[in-house]
Amino acid sequence: MRLASVGAHASGALPAAKAQASGSAIRLLVETAAVLGRAAVQANADAFAAVRGADDRDIQSTGVTSYDGIAAALNARGVRTRRKGEWHASTVRNLLLRRPRLALS
Repeated sequence: MRLASVGAHASGALPAAKAQASGSAIRLLVETAAVLGRAAVQANADAFAAVRGADDRDIQSTGVTSYDGIAAALNARGVRTRRKGEWHASTVRNLLLRRPRLALS
């Protein structure tokens, strides 16, 4: 009787250990994908900011310095955001805050 109960316990422990290891591996893959995804999004935004840097500097040289003013000027010129949307004060702010990190000042 005793051997049968030990065997039953051992046979139940193996699938549980496999499930736990599998869960750990899945968590590691998800975390890795998230890090790589954030890096790709950031690289994409950095590239866009580098291209758009000339536009906002040109607008600022005309005396328009507020986020709203720059957004209005970009929209008037027909310049679209990375996702083909219209510019808002917050998108201009995000773009300008990215510039020092890229040394685009």
